[in-house]
Amino acid sequence: MNLRRTSLLFIVPWIISLACGPAAAQYFGKNKISYSNFEWKVYASPHFDVHYYAGMENQLEQVVNELESAYLDISRILDHELTKRVPVILYQTQRDFQQTNVLLTEIPDAVGAFAEPFQNRLVMPIDDPPDRRYVLARHELTHVFQFDILYADSLRRALRGAPPLWLMEGMASYIGDDEDSFDQMVIRDAVVNNLIPSVRQLDVLSFLTYRYGHAIFDFMEEEYGPERVRTFLFEFRRALLAQNLEKAFEDSFGLSVDAFDRQFARFLRRKYLPVLTGSRSPDEYGKEIGISRPGVFTFSPALSPSGELVATLSNTSGLELDVVVLSAKDGEKIRNVTRGFTNRYEQIVAEAFEGKRDLAWSPASDEVAFFVKKEQYTPLAVYDPLTGRRLGLYRMGEIASCASPAYSPDGTKVAFSGNLDGVWDLFTYDFATGAITNVTADSYYDSNPTWSADGSQIVYNRRIGLFEKVFAVDIGAKERKTQLTAGAASDLQPALSRDGKFVYFVSDRGRYGVFNLHRLELATGAIERLTDLSGGAFSPVELPDAEDGAPVLAYTAYYAGTFRLYRMKLAGEEVDRSREIGREEPRNSPLAPSRRDDKIQAIRADEVGEESPAPRSPEETEDEDLEPFSPPLSLGIDEERKKPYKVEWNLDAPSLTVGITDDGTFLGETSLVFSDLLGDQRAVLRIFAYGAFSNYEATYFNLKRRLKWGARVYDYRDYYLFIDNTGNVESERATRFTSATAFALYPLNRYWRVEGSAGYAQRRQDYPLADPQTGQIFFERFSDDFPIVGIDLVADTVRYQNFGAYHGYQMRLGLEGQFYTSGDNSGESVYGLNLDLRGYQKLTRRSLLAARVVARLQDGPVGTIYSIGGIDQIRGLRFRELFGDNAAFVNLEYRFPLFDGIRWSFGMITAPVRAFAFVDAGSAWFDELAYRDPDSGEIVVGRAVFDRNLGVYRAFDAEDDDGKLKDLYATAGLGFTAPILGLPATWSFARVYDGDEFGTWESSFYILYSW
Repeated sequence: MNLRRTSLLFIVPWIISLACGPAAAQYFGKNKISYSNFEWKVYASPHFDVHYYAGMENQLEQVVNELESAYLDISRILDHELTKRVPVILYQTQRDFQQTNVLLTEIPDAVGAFAEPFQNRLVMPIDDPPDRRYVLARHELTHVFQFDILYADSLRRALRGAPPLWLMEGMASYIGDDEDSFDQMVIRDAVVNNLIPSVRQLDVLSFLTYRYGHAIFDFMEEEYGPERVRTFLFEFRRALLAQNLEKAFEDSFGLSVDAFDRQFARFLRRKYLPVLTGSRSPDEYGKEIGISRPGVFTFSPALSPSGELVATLSNTSGLELDVVVLSAKDGEKIRNVTRGFTNRYEQIVAEAFEGKRDLAWSPASDEVAFFVKKEQYTPLAVYDPLTGRRLGLYRMGEIASCASPAYSPDGTKVAFSGNLDGVWDLFTYDFATGAITNVTADSYYDSNPTWSADGSQIVYNRRIGLFEKVFAVDIGAKERKTQLTAGAASDLQPALSRDGKFVYFVSDRGRYGVFNLHRLELATGAIERLTDLSGGAFSPVELPDAEDGAPVLAYTAYYAGTFRLYRMKLAGEEVDRSREIGREEPRNSPLAPSRRDDKIQAIRADEVGEESPAPRSPEETEDEDLEPFSPPLSLGIDEERKKPYKVEWNLDAPSLTVGITDDGTFLGETSLVFSDLLGDQRAVLRIFAYGAFSNYEATYFNLKRRLKWGARVYDYRDYYLFIDNTGNVESERATRFTSATAFALYPLNRYWRVEGSAGYAQRRQDYPLADPQTGQIFFERFSDDFPIVGIDLVADTVRYQNFGAYHGYQMRLGLEGQFYTSGDNSGESVYGLNLDLRGYQKLTRRSLLAARVVARLQDGPVGTIYSIGGIDQIRGLRFRELFGDNAAFVNLEYRFPLFDGIRWSFGMITAPVRAFAFVDAGSAWFDELAYRDPDSGEIVVGRAVFDRNLGVYRAFDAEDDDGKLKDLYATAGLGFTAPILGLPATWSFARVYDGDEFGTWESSFYILYSW
């Protein structure tokens, strides 16, 4: 997997009705919507089966050349040939890529591509610039080589083997050669702040795992030679199943892991600490005006027309980004404009880590604009920064991945970058007419627009080869473009000075590739450096001049792992020193081909010649390091190798999940998933068990379009407990449900969907009846055949943290009907209502309130029997102790952290350990039952429960005559959960409440994921 920037799911149904209703691919979960109907074709290159669709033909040859170049290079580096052809699935844009059904989960914007080990598929969008797309392909193809070497086409090795993330992602990044100046900034900053972990600690999915993993392989190459990288991978293959990392290091390097850690730390310090020597921290240039709290980022500033306020992005809540308005003078917080969680959009588009601006403040009014992600589009959100009122949400037609808004001087238009049909250009949007105009209309990757003071020009970034340069384009004359900076370095985020004489930008030119502030004088073309930082500087904005007339900048600094907002005056000793250093250092980036030492790539194009100083003249447009990117191989396209896509089925991903109830009943599920290569069609075979009761299910899903449909056949066996007056289980009474159904679901949006089903079922169940003469209970097995129909409304807005559900709500509201056409109850019908409502309210970053209401209500004679009790339903009762054809329960929990982790003496860490306080209540009853009333002796029909003390049915009463709880059960208590061997081991301690006092403590243990 490639990260552009920085679960096991186990659900035990509480009652069998979850299987009988209009089930789809998931019980809850946000909707992954298929907006487009792709018509796939396949091109067979020497090593790949490349899947593409209409609109991609013009890029197919280039992408195939990149893939084949990457294959040849990686196979030489690893001295390995793949045993099978590689299926590659291409998408024209990131927006299309996020619709893929190869993965059923939502794909975050941070994920740029992925490879998977079961069918060895490589899935990627192709809308990146050619050089980025090439290293992306190298990164993901390295994973395919890793799968082939480590797993050797063995399902057992793929399931049991768990190579550490630093190895998989670090090697892919190293061989992919995908590290840029932003990546190096992060690891450099971590090293100079003495954050150097052991390789044992690098098995968590984080941006630093990628960066340190890459650095580990850089160290292996530098210290032991590039051939030792291959040696290590093959040595680790031998130790994969035993997870013996120590042996792999001993056999490869003759070092223990601890000794390797020490050498690696020395390597990092030698490499990065010289950057710290002589460089300055941001506070040596000026004053911090952001929110100076630990862990809080403040970045992407946009200045108000008066210059007194600045809008920024900040994670003040510690969770999601907000737009926050601060004083430009001292950083005082004026207003949180967006105020935390919202369902109006999914997230604010924040691409500062890719060198883009994210916010714009209208020069003509109090309006702040930023792009947001809302399903498949990125509309422009406009807010009043002083009141927090949303003024509008504007969709930019079919343009995808919109970013970097910039208001025109009169505030009537906004310029932005976006992807239209796979090409990145600059556009303007007219608020009055809704007209969208392409401003640049070329084949280059354009971004970061900013307007001139008179509105006649836009200054922006264009990517040439490997680097970003500053250009200007005349409004209304897209052919008139002027290059303002040159040289093999990335000059990003241009911003014009208030008088229009200068362009401020950030650049990685220099000895170490640090992003520093620079200023270009438009009249002369002279460029001067303004800072000398060890971290990085971004998003410069000119503030009103200081009292002495010196210019003042606000900018974002990356330092000590955090983005923070600073202001600095462009005068004084430190600024003069930075100007002098800028004159002495190289004018290109360390990433320039002429400055790089190409060690790992076996077939790179011919070396570029000696570096030459970057020209100062803005008219200069040529540089030997700025050649357009092209892959080493050029194969051409053979039209006869193109063919339509044909569905072929393969085993996708088997799974095994287990659990234990509080009475020791084993819960287990085994699934085999088969799918076509694109994941649009899936067949799932499931076997799951509740103790001795085994269940079987086969389901077909068609996920190709927005309306998803399928069919299911199943045979379910379940039970409820019949308990005598001594509390002993007299018997486990069985229920069997066999059915064939067709179902469909239609997502209304990301959060809401409608599901429906229709089918034919057969039910066999032991039904408890009362002898009309004695009132004693006996069981009769009823057999019925019937059609069944159902419709559900499902919602899910829940946000998650690493410990589970955190904030939002989930709902499933369903109606169903069963119409008995033959059997013991022929001619009867039963109607049911199902409700599962869950709500989560965050309290702090790690604590919350959680509430749940679950009900299964039926109307009609001889309904299906359901059972509840125990586990996390009504703690303090036995598992499935309560039964009836109607059931309901509620839960209220306060969830909070207990220990961040427990480190055991034998090395294992249990983390996190969380606790909860709870209140549970619920009941089960029969709605239309004929029974002999134990008090009157008369036969009555009505709501009844089985009284195990009397051994007969009686009328349902929530309370007795003394006001104590009778047939309504309530419990309260405490519990905690600790992950053991990856499973959530839970201990709870409950006391039953009778309406007057609490009973004795009852403890229980179960393994079950929290609702």
